[in-house]
Amino acid sequence: MLILTFWNNRQSNLHVTVSALVAAAVVWMSELPARLNPIILPLMASIKREQEEILQQRAAAALAELIFHCISRRPSPNDKLFKNICSVTCMDPSETPQAGVISFMEAIDDQGLLSFGTSIGKQKSKVHMLAGSEDRSRVEGFISRRGSELALRHICEKFGASLFERLPKLWDCLIKVLKPSNTEGVSPADENQVMLAIESIKDPQIFINNIQVFVGLGVIIDISGIPIMPKYVS
Repeated sequence: MLILTFWNNRQSNLHVTVSALVAAAVVWMSELPARLNPIILPLMASIKREQEEILQQRAAAALAELIFHCISRRPSPNDKLFKNICSVTCMDPSETPQAGVISFMEAIDDQGLLSFGTSIGKQKSKVHMLAGSEDRSRVEGFISRRGSELALRHICEKFGASLFERLPKLWDCLIKVLKPSNTEGVSPADENQVMLAIESIKDPQIFINNIQVFVGLGVIIDISGIPIMPKYVS
């Protein structure tokens, strides 16, 4: 049974690798088909699941090239691609805190369940059980985050200083729930719209994910060189 599972996983990994390499080759030929799903799906699968970083790099570079070619395409897949890439960036639980887990631990602390020896023993056993069952998801989360960050890096290198000008949807994803720390030059109407958007969000995980994407992109590019960015980081 273990051997069968091993070979099934191996076959799945090889399928991801080969499909992504074929899709990347089509992108670099600059002869895109009318339907892009057969190209996009293998590249995104590599971003999420490819175990070898060098192969993930190739998929990320091809994805950035695809986005470049699709700027003037109508309909363009870019908006959906950015949303998916940003979502994948937050799949690593070791980097992106989970609001549900934070709330659970705060509830335990508030109830004093960590103050007694017997409770501590029970909670520790729960944590150990959880950690053991989450090993695989942590590895998968790391691979996905690495792939999405590689994709963002290649996108930034491809577009340079015109990144947010040519890809406004990426900017929207980046500051969706962030309020400028420096409101100079921001009209009261725009500031009020930002506050209403923030107050309308009920799920705290959205805030956490937004900050994670912001931080991840800030590591890749020189945000001080983009005029509007210092308003959010000063």
